[in-house]
Amino acid sequence: MKKEYMAWVEDLDKIKGPQELTLTIRDMEPGRHKYGARNVVAVVSPVPMPDADVLRMRYPNGRLLPEPWFIKVIKELDDFFPGRPYAGIVD
Repeated sequence: MKKEYMAWVEDLDKIKGPQELTLTIRDMEPGRHKYGARNVVAVVSPVPMPDADVLRMRYPNGRLLPEPWFIKVIKELDDFFPGRPYAGIVD
């Protein structure tokens, strides 16, 4: 059974096909861990991929895209990783 996740992405227009991204995803499955956040490296695609889970995408302003995307988690990351928070949003 496919899992369902949600993520916020700055610029969806740059993702044309399957692309590897570092992002924070939230688990949308019902139960005790719903909304639990994880930092991951994953392949994200607007078109279906074999054995991929469902990914609901949101713009930084919170607007949900009506169509689902697809995700394959490659690697789990630590709770904190190097980078500039909100890069591209407040620049």
